[in-house]
Amino acid sequence: MKAKRTFILFVAIVGVLGLGAWLLVNQWARKATRLDTARIIESVQTYRQENAKAGKPMPASVSLRELISLGHLRPEDVSAFEGFEVDVVLQPDESKPRQVLLRAKARDGIEFVVLSDGSIQSR
Repeated sequence: MKAKRTFILFVAIVGVLGLGAWLLVNQWARKATRLDTARIIESVQTYRQENAKAGKPMPASVSLRELISLGHLRPEDVSAFEGFEVDVVLQPDESKPRQVLLRAKARDGIEFVVLSDGSIQSR
């Protein structure tokens, strides 16, 4: 069970890196951008731990905006996602290999998702 969760986390990291790379390439005209996937993962884990310690129910997902407002992330850690509303799934279902782990929605309505199998899709 723990190995499966570690694998899902690894796949999520690879997916976030891929999506981040795509966003970086497509935002070349903007100021320098950054995507610190290690900080994202660390901030999600901290958020989950704090919710558990406080006895709060775990939401299905958390936005990067909320993680920033709570001080778990800095805006410059995720500047590659500027202009996107990004949500990270907090409780992935291990029985669904193509579950959405991360959703990034652009202002124009285009949505990119990272699936638990490591693929990135646009919708």
